[in-house]
Amino acid sequence: MRYGRTASWFVLASLFPLAAMAGSIDSPGTLPSAGSGMYTLQGLYEYLLSGTEASISVTFQEPVAGPGDTGKTLKEIYDEIKAEFNACDVTADKVLDSVTFFSTDPANWGPRVGTLAAQTPVNTTVSQSAGYYNTFDLSAVDADLTSANIKGTSTIFGVPGKNEVVDTAEATNPAGAGDVLSGKVAYVNGVQVTGTMPTQTLSDASKTVAAGYYGATTLDAVDADLTSANIRSDVEVFGVTGSYNGVECSGTLSALGRWCDNGNGTVTDMNSGLVWLQNAGCIGLKKWIDTATWDDANTAATVLYDGSTAFGAGDCNLSDGSAAGEWRLPTKSELVELTTGTEYVRGSSPYEFSNVQ
Repeated sequence: MRYGRTASWFVLASLFPLAAMAGSIDSPGTLPSAGSGMYTLQGLYEYLLSGTEASISVTFQEPVAGPGDTGKTLKEIYDEIKAEFNACDVTADKVLDSVTFFSTDPANWGPRVGTLAAQTPVNTTVSQSAGYYNTFDLSAVDADLTSANIKGTSTIFGVPGKNEVVDTAEATNPAGAGDVLSGKVAYVNGVQVTGTMPTQTLSDASKTVAAGYYGATTLDAVDADLTSANIRSDVEVFGVTGSYNGVECSGTLSALGRWCDNGNGTVTDMNSGLVWLQNAGCIGLKKWIDTATWDDANTAATVLYDGSTAFGAGDCNLSDGSAAGEWRLPTKSELVELTTGTEYVRGSSPYEFSNVQ
């Protein structure tokens, strides 16, 4: 029997060499000692297997004080594992489907498969459900997420807008078809508008230009009289500088343009530039020269001026600002010119003159 016990001890020592070397072989102390209980390996196994909490046996107590530690006690191991497991709160609905995880929920202890399905984004609303999404391209979800549909000054999810895309909203003064040139297309308040505004043609018949759209043109092509020769010297009209130094009419022209009623008692011959007294009979019938009485036409002309009182009609209705000595009788050739040519003067056709005899 003695030899048999020795053999048994030898077998145990051979099976657990590390345990024999790990601690002291001295007596652990008087039993029981309060607070020195340990979890069993079976308790740890059951906890890992099913989540069943382990308990410390009251039939065996380790001493309160003993040899120094050479490793963690079973209690420390259990407490650490339990604390770590208690910190785990993941459930199947929080783990992707087809993925295996270890559940520490006592009701669902052990390896479990997740049930969290991947979400599919939709293009019918801006609100997307919470959940897991696989990598995707927003423009693949909604094909309208393109530059052509985004205002030029905006960028949506990294897609820059197109400069041609603008806000066409106009509530106060929206354009209509008549406000857009014919053949042109515009967008007003999001609606396409085809213009009906015609192109106007400039006319030389009047200086009044009607409102409307006019194509590019040159004014001298519209009115051939817009030339330098027809514009007074040193005057510029629509970019054309005048060179004309002849007679100008600031009053009313006769039908064919030879005579200008200056509106001040005088008439200008536009052909010669001579200024005539409009009231041809104001001085009366007189000799050319009368050296006896000096009551002749030549003398009368020298006292004719604006404000004169030498004649029955006063100053012959002059208001031209003329002074004494500025009037004279015409020469023979000037008289001939007066009565010949276009719109020549006769008693029956006085034109701009009066009292022609």
